Amino acid sequence: MPYYSSYWSEYVDQYWRAQRLENEKTRLSNEKRDLERRLAETTRAAQASSAQVAALGHKVRELERRNAGLSGDLARQREETKKAGLLFMGAADRYEHAAREQARERAAELEGARRASLLLMGAADAYESAAKRRARAKEEELEDARRAAAALMGAADAYQQEARRQIKEKVEELRVMAARKAEADARAADLEAELHAALSRKKEMEVDRDKVKAENCELRAEVERLVMGFDDEKTEIVKEFGRT
Repeated sequence: MPYYSSYWSEYVDQYWRAQRLENEKTRLSNEKRDLERRLAETTRAAQASSAQVAALGHKVRELERRNAGLSGDLARQREETKKAGLLFMGAADRYEHAAREQARERAAELEGARRASLLLMGAADAYESAAKRRARAKEEELEDARRAAAALMGAADAYQQEARRQIKEKVEELRVMAARKAEADARAADLEAELHAALSRKKEMEVDRDKVKAENCELRAEVERLVMGFDDEKTEIVKEFGRT
């Protein structure tokens, strides 16, 4: 019986140890799933930050393209103003030269020619002044666009630096989480191996327990057989004494 009791105690200990290992395995599996979920969320956040940086870069390139277009418009406007001034000045010079050639013969026509020339020059001045105003407006628009581009590029640089810092932090967090996941996987594998060992030990103990039960049954049967034999022998002895 002490031999059977020790086996039964060890069997109970191994049973509860197997239960504890099973619970620990379940807990680690839940922790592993939580780490995998957090890993997926962190990866999605890093991908969203990269998409925002790309969109901001696209806006900066679009603004640079518009700036280049405004610069071209301003250059064309200046060239047109210069050509118009030259044309009006050439026309005025030609007209004045013709008027001087006819001055001796047509004094009245010279006076009219001078007035016409003055009007023409006034129109040229007015056109040139308007062209200069348009050029200044273009320059101001270009300067505003440049300032806006500089501000946007500065904001883009700051945002890009912040995004890079956040991505770096996310990458580090992913690395730590991956290490923790690997550690949890290793721990789960160890626990599973221990669980298999405990279950194997449990099966061995159950086999030993069955053997002990069988031996106890055989011993009990042997004792009963001996007791019955002793009773029969006792009866015979009593009968012998009774006859004597």
